[in-house]
Amino acid sequence: MGERNIVEIVRENVVRYMAEAGMKKFDLAMVVGGTAGIQRLIDGGSVNGPTIATLQKIAMALGVKTIDLVEDWSDVDE
Repeated sequence: MGERNIVEIVRENVVRYMAEAGMKKFDLAMVVGGTAGIQRLIDGGSVNGPTIATLQKIAMALGVKTIDLVEDWSDVDE
């Protein structure tokens, strides 16, 4: 199987970890400092995805490692 779109993987992981942390989009955006960008990422409207620096901020806010946000867990969950 080919690789999945990295932006979609990041979106799924951010949504997953937000749910686990009980965090809302607005809360994450306030911590990370980019309301519109976080909104686009979570709602699937982001084509390019966040920068690496923003990924690190998101991971820190969610209490996970940055690599956890780019890991494709779809094979593991099945």
